[in-house]
Amino acid sequence: MKLLAIAVLALIVPVSVAHAQSPVDESDRDPIIATARDYIDGFGNGDTTRVRRALHPDLAKRLISGESGSPSNQGPDDLVGITARMAGRTSVPAPADSILILDRYRDMAMVRIGAGSWVDYLHIARFGDKWQIINVAWQLRR
Repeated sequence: MKLLAIAVLALIVPVSVAHAQSPVDESDRDPIIATARDYIDGFGNGDTTRVRRALHPDLAKRLISGESGSPSNQGPDDLVGITARMAGRTSVPAPADSILILDRYRDMAMVRIGAGSWVDYLHIARFGDKWQIINVAWQLRR
């Protein structure tokens, strides 16, 4: 009897997890992708207005490096400052080669960006009527 109960639970649990995801309809997809584009294209072009618009004031951006054992952290002002230093450069970072919404649930989404030599995972959330990036974890491609 105990084995039967475990088997039934094994069948039920994966089904309930799969239903936790929400499909991304067009009314949400476009602003989520636009936020990701403001972040990555704004950075590459040195456009601080676009980058600032994409970021929530409480943004935490972390470089994940297995060697160091702890992430390096940046806030929104750090990222906007780096973006400003990019302005006017003749050599800009590669544009995004892929932007993919991995998941969305109500007012939050997980987005993956591949761009040149790095990969970013973004947590994007709806605050009022705006989608903004609240967390970024990124790593260099090897």
